Amino acid sequence: MKYDQCKTCRRLGQKLFLKGERCFSQKCAMVRRAYAPGLKKKKSGGSPSEYKKSLNEKQTLKKWYGLSERQFKRYVKETLAKMGKVENVSSELIRRLEKRMDNVIFRFGFAKSRAQARQMVSHNYFLINNKSVSIPSHEIEKDDVISIKENRKSKGVLKNYLTS
Repeated sequence: MKYDQCKTCRRLGQKLFLKGERCFSQKCAMVRRAYAPGLKKKKSGGSPSEYKKSLNEKQTLKKWYGLSERQFKRYVKETLAKMGKVENVSSELIRRLEKRMDNVIFRFGFAKSRAQARQMVSHNYFLINNKSVSIPSHEIEKDDVISIKENRKSKGVLKNYLTS
């Protein structure tokens, strides 16, 4: 069973915009119930520990980009390997996550959410440098040309974006 995305936002205590347009409306779970899901308990008196803060940040990044623990761990290991070569390791990690194809498609506005962008990429909607790519984690380089396949332009998902 897939964990509900709205529960994830509520658990982390911030909007992650995982549901696309729903997160901007009054139907958003964070608007309706801005407390953590589950049985209600008394609030703890102290502030969260440093470990809990860093764990929440990690979970937020993972959920934001739609990554599994294994994928995220690989990105972190590869980024930490560049420790002496880059001045800010955390910004390097974010830069690498932003270069993912599913994220680029989302940022271009072809999809309402990263999950939808991921599905469009895995269903072969796009070409990179005139080559079909169906891997959402494919890293886009600076000079890459992204185009939509001709037979996919008539699909309902992309009709709205191409007419406007």
